Amino acid sequence: MHTRLAFRRIATIFGAVCMLLIVWHLYWRPVILRVAVGPVDSGQWRFVQATAKALKDTGQPFRLRLVPVEQSTSASAALEKGVVDLAVLRSDDPTSTEARSIAVLHKRSIMLVVSQSSEINSIDDLRGKHIGIMIGETDSYRSLVDRIIEHHEIAPEDVVLDEMRSTDLAIALEQGRISGFFLVGHPSGGITRAVLNALAHRRNVQYSVIGIEPAEALAFRYREFEQIDLPKGIFGGRPPRPAEDISTVAITYELTASDRLPEQRASILTKSLLELRTRLRRDQPESTFDFEAPPVDKPRRFLPHAGTAAYVNDDAKSLLETYSDQIWLGLFGLSLLGSSIAGLLGWAGFGPERKAPGGGEMAREMARRLSAATTMADLDTLQADIDDVVLGLLTDSANEGDDRTARMPEWIAMLGPLIERRRALLSGLDVGGVTRARERPAA
Repeated sequence: MHTRLAFRRIATIFGAVCMLLIVWHLYWRPVILRVAVGPVDSGQWRFVQATAKALKDTGQPFRLRLVPVEQSTSASAALEKGVVDLAVLRSDDPTSTEARSIAVLHKRSIMLVVSQSSEINSIDDLRGKHIGIMIGETDSYRSLVDRIIEHHEIAPEDVVLDEMRSTDLAIALEQGRISGFFLVGHPSGGITRAVLNALAHRRNVQYSVIGIEPAEALAFRYREFEQIDLPKGIFGGRPPRPAEDISTVAITYELTASDRLPEQRASILTKSLLELRTRLRRDQPESTFDFEAPPVDKPRRFLPHAGTAAYVNDDAKSLLETYSDQIWLGLFGLSLLGSSIAGLLGWAGFGPERKAPGGGEMAREMARRLSAATTMADLDTLQADIDDVVLGLLTDSANEGDDRTARMPEWIAMLGPLIERRRALLSGLDVGGVTRARERPAA
């Protein structure tokens, strides 16, 4: 095989392998999603960080890249501007207009802890009292308490509200500086347990835990709330606290995305996250964060993403259903590409080998014409055609860089002597076809 033809074939094979590797890389590489979450080292930061590691370790089709922010409103702004693909937001964050829920990460119940001597049995009894509001590790809950107070038609001047650190609440309640405080946290969370344990060890104060009523009405009026039921004795103690099952409201921390995230990708992401729950619970047994599918059948602050709702309703579209138009256009494009590839393979010498001019059919035609030749003119025409075939072979050899003279059809060489013998035979025939010897000069 000639060097140029060999080079073409090697180049074609190398190009095909490169294309396959590129397609494989693009199809199988994980999708990188940027997540706005913070502040750094908060509960939500650690949970998303653990989720990113679990996604990588289990070979899921997604990778999370954490983008640190100061608070929920900063994460919301990053999502709105398209700086990130996902954001962890609080349900009481009013700044986002595009966020759609992918999964619920965390719930924080709102409870009222009061001294039993204060005679506070409900929110309505807060008039004229000094009430504390717990400050979270990174968050303020003053706006939540204001909504609750407003719902019960308590004028701001009728109650004194004072934000306090969790470590100061038990002391303030024992010293009588406050009559109670709003506790916001997960019932099993470390801060919640620490505050209530600190109260339990102070013998000079007896306390009760009261739910925020009417929870259902508050959740209906304010979409950032959702109703949650706490069972009797969830906080321990003797007698158990609370003494009865209570109903209260809670806020949520949710992993959200905008509508820019494709529906099918959101559906697959929701499925991947929910499948990680067992692993994350094992790796972080003390964490109160978890993945839960958002409700799809009731109004709420963050409506579920279309892809998440499709997954929850078992109505997720297949790849063909989602991209049917693109697939048909792709098939049309592939047909054009196939024609181009066929031309390239032919150029590279991978197509069916071209039969040299003068194959079996041509040989039979030349033999027929030789047998039928009755005049010198017929033989001259036949010889001219054979010369054209030979010239064509030589021209192809020069263009292709291939020595085809070594593969010259044998019948071409055989025709030469046959034509010469026919000439000699015709030279001894008269026009009428009667044989007569050619006159020879006398010796």
